[in-house]
Amino acid sequence: MTSQELRVFVINFFNNKMSFNQLLGFTVSHLHSEHVEIKLVRDDKLMGNPVHNQNQMHIVTGTGTYII
Repeated sequence: MTSQELRVFVINFFNNKMSFNQLLGFTVSHLHSEHVEIKLVRDDKLMGNPVHNQNQMHIVTGTGTYII
């Protein structure tokens, strides 16, 4: 299997075979040797307390926390 075929396999597996990730709306858009890009579709059902959060989502990564 070539590295490109492996990337396609991993992206397909993550996007189509992991039901929890599908439920949350995660999709892998790019897979590189140094990093992975994952997209998260905004969903108001995942917001928690909308009064407290003021309609913001917090994303925690290895490099910091981001408010979207």
